[in-house]
Amino acid sequence: MSAESVDQNNDGDYVKHYSGSYNPLSQQVRDMSFSEPLPPGAKQRIENEVEADQDLTPEYIAHPEVLDYSMDDERIVLEEIKDGKTVEKYLEESEPSEAGEIGNMLGHLIADMHLFGSHGDPTLENFIYRDGDIISIDHEFYSGETREKDLRDDIRIIEEKTRSLETEKYLEFMENFREGYLSELEDVEDETALENEYPEFNSMEKAIIPAEGLSRILSQKDEWREILQKSGSLVKNSL
Repeated sequence: MSAESVDQNNDGDYVKHYSGSYNPLSQQVRDMSFSEPLPPGAKQRIENEVEADQDLTPEYIAHPEVLDYSMDDERIVLEEIKDGKTVEKYLEESEPSEAGEIGNMLGHLIADMHLFGSHGDPTLENFIYRDGDIISIDHEFYSGETREKDLRDDIRIIEEKTRSLETEKYLEFMENFREGYLSELEDVEDETALENEYPEFNSMEKAIIPAEGLSRILSQKDEWREILQKSGSLVKNSL
């Protein structure tokens, strides 16, 4: 969570605080590089969280409900998520086959979200695995618009954040992520009503472009596993 501080109230719900001296430029050092645009300020982050709650609820994408917020106090209260692990933690402890299952689930979830918006900060810490479901959290960078760059950035971030996994897990996760993503888009494409509801749907597949190089790697997975095990740096150079 990238708020200035996070507490829990008496009900166990999470309370994010943003100090009055909140400095977007200072936050940029923690969140992004200077090559990226300045991150949103406190009030915009709260607005993004509220917008995400309003968008994700009717789409049945699991997320913590916004229970209360105050622009004046620069504070937002979010529903507590119990008995779950971050996807990052789960992947660290999982077998490659389990990593593949999580990748497929996350691919479906991100594709669903990309029909009407982008997460903005889809690090593996910002998804919770619980009882066979993935919960999307921390929507401070959420956008309710389907800008192609934002959609592609979501996928780029997910790819980058999984490269630290051991090679076999990484390959299984990303292969299944891609399959889940494309499968979800194909399912929606068959629903004419949904295609009409989302006029930008026809451009959604462009969000996969950053993964095209990866798909070529995965098509020769057995050969690349041997190569990647010899040189971890080759992963970065080839994607």
